[in-house]
Amino acid sequence: MFLTIIEIILWLILISSSGIIIFVLISKFSLVANLDLEKIPKEKTIKTKKQLLQKRLYKTINEQIFSLKNKLIALKNKLKKRQ
Repeated sequence: MFLTIIEIILWLILISSSGIIIFVLISKFSLVANLDLEKIPKEKTIKTKKQLLQKRLYKTINEQIFSLKNKLIALKNKLKKRQ
């Protein structure tokens, strides 16, 4: 019984964290979408612009996932110590 309660709590934390990550990504996406791409020299292709935006988005996603992973590992370790 105790193990299932912990699992439920971990799932709730995971789901709420995912919601927060999605919220942050959506708010960051609006900033990325507002980039003035006309300032990038005309010689650069659309592919280069797209890659730049993708790298920024992936970086943001990876930072959020890494942070969430570290928090979940710390929580898991605390829960193991309590048992």
